Amino acid sequence: MDAPPPPPVRLDEAAARSPLSAHLKRLLKLVKLLARDPRVPRPVRALIVVGLLPVPGPFDEIVLAGAVMVLLVIRPGLIRTLWRESAT
Repeated sequence: MDAPPPPPVRLDEAAARSPLSAHLKRLLKLVKLLARDPRVPRPVRALIVVGLLPVPGPFDEIVLAGAVMVLLVIRPGLIRTLWRESAT
């Protein structure tokens, strides 16, 4: 006797089970927290907002990475704290 085929998996269910999907969701939540956190200096916050714009090419990603590097230098514990907060 053959077993019945498993039910089809919806795309959103498959994405929900993916560790990459969970990591990306957490990363987006981190960026959102960084853009709103008052401990982030305004110029760096402006860079984060520019990094979130849908600009073609790698410009926005480079700006966002630069903003994170600046934060790692001037506020080393902030990224770690907000990364833990983004898990909830």
